[in-house]
Amino acid sequence: MIAWSNAATTYSQEPTLANCTAYKSAGIAYLDALGDIYDCVPSESRADIDKDIEEAKAELNDESCD
Repeated sequence: MIAWSNAATTYSQEPTLANCTAYKSAGIAYLDALGDIYDCVPSESRADIDKDIEEAKAELNDESCD
């Protein structure tokens, strides 16, 4: 989460293509890391969490770096 937050701060202060790409990559890495705690999630909640993570990844991927 810290890496994503730092990347967001950097991108907001200097909105370059490289910083946008770093921001998006850090966000995806954070969302991927949520999979590491998957065993802690009650099985009845996993489908909802998977859906939310995939939606968040899609939003990051769709974000324009223009």
